[in-house]
Amino acid sequence: MKNFTRISRFVITCFVFLMWIFYFYSPATNAEPSWKHVINIPYVSSVENTKWGLMLGENNTSVYRNSFNGIKISYDSGETWTDLSLSERGVTDLNYQQGIVYATTYNVVNSQTGLFFSQNPGGVWIHTGPNVSASKIGRDESTIYLGTYSNGLWVSSDEGTTWTQMIGTGWYGPKIEMILTSKDFTLVATNNKVYKSHDKGQSWTDVPELSGKIIRSGYIDQTTAMIGTFNNDGLYRSIDQGKSWQKLENFENHRIGGMTKYRHDIYIGTISPNSNAFTVFRSSDEGVSWEDTGLNLPYSGTTGSDATWVFSYPGFIYFSTLDSGVYKYTVPQDSYDKFSFLEIPWEYSDENELIDKVYSFFDHEYPFLGTGMPEPDASKNTTLNFWGERAPQPRLFYSSHDGIDFALPYGTPIKAPAPGYATYYYCFACGHTIHIDHQNGYRTTYMHLQQDELITTNTKVWIDTGTTIGKVGLTGNTTGPHLHFAVLQDKNFNGTFSDNVIDGRVDPFGWLTNNLSDPWKEFSWQDESLLRTGNRSRYLWQHDIHNTSEFVVPGIDKTITMDNKEIHYTNLNSTLPGTILLQSGNKPTLDDSQKELKYVPSTSAFLDFFDTVGNKITILSGILKITLDISGIDLHDILPDTLKIYYLDENGLRWIPMETIFDSLNNKISTETNHLSHFAAFGLNNDSLPPVTLFQITGIQTDEWFTEYPVLTLSEQNNVENATILYKVGKDSEWKEYNLPVTIGQDGIVEVFFRSLDANNNLEEIRNITVKIDTKGKWKNKIIVRSATFNTN
Repeated sequence: MKNFTRISRFVITCFVFLMWIFYFYSPATNAEPSWKHVINIPYVSSVENTKWGLMLGENNTSVYRNSFNGIKISYDSGETWTDLSLSERGVTDLNYQQGIVYATTYNVVNSQTGLFFSQNPGGVWIHTGPNVSASKIGRDESTIYLGTYSNGLWVSSDEGTTWTQMIGTGWYGPKIEMILTSKDFTLVATNNKVYKSHDKGQSWTDVPELSGKIIRSGYIDQTTAMIGTFNNDGLYRSIDQGKSWQKLENFENHRIGGMTKYRHDIYIGTISPNSNAFTVFRSSDEGVSWEDTGLNLPYSGTTGSDATWVFSYPGFIYFSTLDSGVYKYTVPQDSYDKFSFLEIPWEYSDENELIDKVYSFFDHEYPFLGTGMPEPDASKNTTLNFWGERAPQPRLFYSSHDGIDFALPYGTPIKAPAPGYATYYYCFACGHTIHIDHQNGYRTTYMHLQQDELITTNTKVWIDTGTTIGKVGLTGNTTGPHLHFAVLQDKNFNGTFSDNVIDGRVDPFGWLTNNLSDPWKEFSWQDESLLRTGNRSRYLWQHDIHNTSEFVVPGIDKTITMDNKEIHYTNLNSTLPGTILLQSGNKPTLDDSQKELKYVPSTSAFLDFFDTVGNKITILSGILKITLDISGIDLHDILPDTLKIYYLDENGLRWIPMETIFDSLNNKISTETNHLSHFAAFGLNNDSLPPVTLFQITGIQTDEWFTEYPVLTLSEQNNVENATILYKVGKDSEWKEYNLPVTIGQDGIVEVFFRSLDANNNLEEIRNITVKIDTKGKWKNKIIVRSATFNTN
């Protein structure tokens, strides 16, 4: 029967593991990816994102053209369009760099054609470069590259003042079909060749692997380039700045039209091998694998002409076609890496507590706590959290941390967040600790627990989700009650965690910024004879961190809400579109000069504004009204008339009060600002004084020495309700909860330590007394002899 039970348990465990893998072990995406046809006009040659809005260029070469045939702009992420400038010129390409919009034109108007640029697209456009029909434009930080229809490539290194023809001779150069620029190298395609330059266009060499191919689209970064062929020859990639090229077999010999890269994802337009329709594929691994985003336009001989993106939450991808205009794709919002199997490990009333109670983060640079491995001096006092924010203490706690600290009151029951086998562990730094092996390659750890009511202290036991495994305590190396929660992964899947104690460490909140790479994932070091690397962190919780966003159209007033937070904006950023992002924040940390403040739970939030190219803007025109609903929040320990909304200063070290209105009738507080930051509500603590412990030692004494084991009696001076008294005696390494008088059963000079904690988490400083005990008549005489002075003369 026992064997049958073991086999059944094994089968169930395997089944649960497989179900977890099936449901969770993949990046989250929206069930129905969204494409929208945002403008239905022909002859769209190019589409480009700028800080002023999304622009498109028309190039109608028909004799009977009746279109605007210039630049159109959309201020609302492509939903509506307005004629902007360069009408009748036939815009062949657009490029936005360093606050300047460049446009190439085909037609001659007022004796001018070719390249125009503007730093105010609704105003003046300036002509520059050779006065010939131009096909493509590109630039890097110092050089402008101009492609023409029949006069080759021209280069300017002085912001367009002078130009030099670099590909082609005189008026008989080839047509330039594509220009890709990066900091380190540049690629230019003609109708049958591709050229590369590593010296800002001063010299060029052809790429023999791409000879004879028609190249019209691609993307480039510092080392990697990917280009698509227009003559049904597929997709090519270089990972060494164009020195060598490999054909990617994913698309066989299909025609490629339009390509862009947004954050870490590459988007290419091509003919779907399944439906023979024009669609857009996405790759999150530099072209190793691809998924169809579902555009699926009927193929009529043309493909995409251009592609771009707009930064937002979620982001937007745009593909233009010559025959039917522009299509907009909404990037799946929760596309970060998830393996969501953990429930919140305590009894909660609001799932937002998951982030609201975090006050120390996993350090994504050097999570080496307790290993003896040193941090570089430059990183010793900084922490890099899962949002990609790096800051010193006290802004972020704390450097080298290998887990998450949750601010939970003393005695809070801790629940198993997922089923597994629980085991007990103890060390001086971690105190009473429970490990749970979840049988899916992950182990969770719970430190600083009370000694009483642990789920186990010896044997391995199976537990289910929600089982109480212990209570928040003060054992181990800790300055106050909290839960240290850590996660370890069995990286090599060998069934043990002991060989991955350092390199298997992960952040349960994953890595939630796509703008930076996780340094812990890429870190490596030599460990004895092994080369070890850090680990990839996935989002492991079943509950997401709440956030909401809105694309802001200049001149439009709107209100956005999230949980108990409301943001109303009026004429926000009146000239530039962008995205306002509101997301739940962690519990704020205060420096010693602001310890009189008490945080109001569930009011921490990050409020950010990003322009369409991804720049964070902290000071805006217009007004933001922030309203926090504090109904249902326990404020018994806060003075109501001191409630204010605060923002974190630019140095991230001090919270600054704002002029705040308290609507006591509706339990709401509000303020107005044009400054974006981390916001939270605080009030003065009406009970900031810690309790005071009284002590009494009783027993028979002779000359300050107890000749019988004395009895220690402790009490709280003011009889504070629900106060907890803690003590430890002699060489005891952990605090014990005082309930009844304690007999001190040790001989010698014994130190007794004690402190009290009240219901508002006010913790008394450690106090101590010295007790002399000699029940056998040995210690007193020893002390006398050791203190004597002998004269040998």
